[in-house]
Amino acid sequence: MAVRNAVLDLSPEFQEARAHSYNNVTAVYDLLTISLCRRSQFNLLVESFERAMKFSFDKQHVWMQFALSLISSGKFARAYLVLHEVARLLPDNSLPCLLAARICFDNLDLPEKGLKMAEKALEREIAHPQNLLARCHVAVGLGHEMMSTVARTQTDRQDLRKKAFESFSRASAVDPNDHLPEFYMALHYAQARQLSEAVLHAKMALHLRPDHIHSLHLLVLLLSAQKQHAEALQLIDAALEEYPDNFNLLCTKVHLEEYCLGVEVALLTSKQMLQLWKKVYENKLTEGIGPGMMRVASENRSVFQIYSSEFSDGDSGSPAGNSGNAAARMEQALSEVASSISGFQPKPGPQYMWLLQLHIWLLIVELYLRQGQLKEAEASIMEANALFPLSHQLMVMKGRIHECRQEYNEAKICFQNAVAVNPFHVKALQHLSMVHHNLGNSRLAEKILRDAVTIDPMSHQSWFNMGKVLQDMGDYETSTECIATAIELEASCPILPFSNIPRTFE
Repeated sequence: MAVRNAVLDLSPEFQEARAHSYNNVTAVYDLLTISLCRRSQFNLLVESFERAMKFSFDKQHVWMQFALSLISSGKFARAYLVLHEVARLLPDNSLPCLLAARICFDNLDLPEKGLKMAEKALEREIAHPQNLLARCHVAVGLGHEMMSTVARTQTDRQDLRKKAFESFSRASAVDPNDHLPEFYMALHYAQARQLSEAVLHAKMALHLRPDHIHSLHLLVLLLSAQKQHAEALQLIDAALEEYPDNFNLLCTKVHLEEYCLGVEVALLTSKQMLQLWKKVYENKLTEGIGPGMMRVASENRSVFQIYSSEFSDGDSGSPAGNSGNAAARMEQALSEVASSISGFQPKPGPQYMWLLQLHIWLLIVELYLRQGQLKEAEASIMEANALFPLSHQLMVMKGRIHECRQEYNEAKICFQNAVAVNPFHVKALQHLSMVHHNLGNSRLAEKILRDAVTIDPMSHQSWFNMGKVLQDMGDYETSTECIATAIELEASCPILPFSNIPRTFE
């Protein structure tokens, strides 16, 4: 009724009637928002606000509500565009720019655009303070941090990380009670392998917010980097009591169990992860819950949101960075290619769910390979193949099975295919180099390993492999230096790479 009675005529004589009808409509829409949000009916809310746009020219309140409903329903690309309009309507307000930056970082995999929006938010906050200065500095720092993951040269990478750390330090100085700057400073020190400083900041972040899951996860990895694996396992067990369905923590637990208790125990936990996946996601798929509801349900249950850096991509240095969206988009695009070639049909529902199941299967494959159970590994590969047949991570695992059987030519094809899909996947490059080395192409193996070291200079496995290749080529002096570097890096290497911890803006 309110929408039907809205005055659309913009003539001056209708100004009073227009204002009266607009106030009525916004009151109804605000009540509608409260009732629908409580029931997580965000898609319905988006449809309602779309109808409201015809009488909301330059009405910043409705535009802001529309943007928030789009974010809640998972329509992030459109929400980003609407927030641009809100930022224009509210030229002194930093909040729309901060929200746009968050969407770019967490959902759209657009760190450059996110950094620009964060810098704009900082400018506005300095000019017109709204008690968001610390979070503006965090957003700028996070933009620089994410840009560093896609930088091509080591110099650019170091420069961007330095700028990121300066922003986090400023945020901490502005608001010493905010846990987020402390967490990011801890992560910065961890990646630089300054472990004692990293532990100090991680503990400070947890002191400020004891339930911050990423700080807890970081502390677990820091303990493993200090070779306190038993303590790390105890801490992760304690964390899983609070977050029993967090797949990030479970994956780390599997690797810690493999180190401390053996592969059999780790295999049992990874199979429990599959059961948990069915419990958490299968019902939702059969019930046909929309993406907005799915997002809310998963947040309420602390359920893992898939990130491209997770599991075997943790040390890949992939431009996909930390956004699960990017990984899901890439795998979905490859699935569409597969369907056009072979009649393969992608699984129904949000692809990030199936991507998570793929990673669990690949984790199981890796454990079977450690035990030398190739038949069981191949059976698990078949399960993973049904989900994403053109996944570069799946191709790496297929190559590793061929490698175990010393079928080096077949392994080479698998690793080459993986590198063709993702040229920054360090594990694929490491295995491809050793296959070439075993086939007698040591020069090519050395070249590929140098590429791997350029992408991730902190990977001890790349340095060790290069040392072995150079030793067989007779370059003993350089080989010794490479192996010494590998030993030094391994001494501070966590059970899983620090890049596995997602960079999210809260």
